[in-house]
Amino acid sequence: MRILNSPFITVIMPVYNAEKYLQKAIDSILNQTYKNFEFIIINDGSTDGSAEIINSIDDKRVIKIHQDNSGLVVALNIGIRYATGDWIARMDADDISYPNRLEMQIKYIQDDIAVIGSQANIIDKDDNVYNTTSFELEHDDIVSKLLEHNSNIIHPTIIINKSKLNKVGGYDPKM
Repeated sequence: MRILNSPFITVIMPVYNAEKYLQKAIDSILNQTYKNFEFIIINDGSTDGSAEIINSIDDKRVIKIHQDNSGLVVALNIGIRYATGDWIARMDADDISYPNRLEMQIKYIQDDIAVIGSQANIIDKDDNVYNTTSFELEHDDIVSKLLEHNSNIIHPTIIINKSKLNKVGGYDPKM
């Protein structure tokens, strides 16, 4: 159910053989403090128990797509095609989002912004933090790093303006 006067977010999560971490990843999105979102999960031909975990979800916000294995970029573009939100939040099947992730990110939404990202804690297989990113925070510094081909973006921390993403044709299949 959409909430008026509040940005509607589409969370897209491609899944390929992520059975070990998948339930935690899903729960971390479904338990967000911000509730105005849909959650598109694309099972990209998993051969482990991922499909069963996805099929067990009973939440009206979740859209389940099962397809033959086609790779990350194809799965992301399929998710974008089905997305009805104005902003796309990325999630990976082996990551965990803080409960207030979406709530914090929507505070930065403006019409002229294409991508909003964040720092991240790097965790081990037992969810213990062993490192934290320290990317540039100022626009000019971020652009400078990008021009040097150094990314300041961890893909599963971002939300992307869908209209700007569509304007560039989504994700490039050659990547």
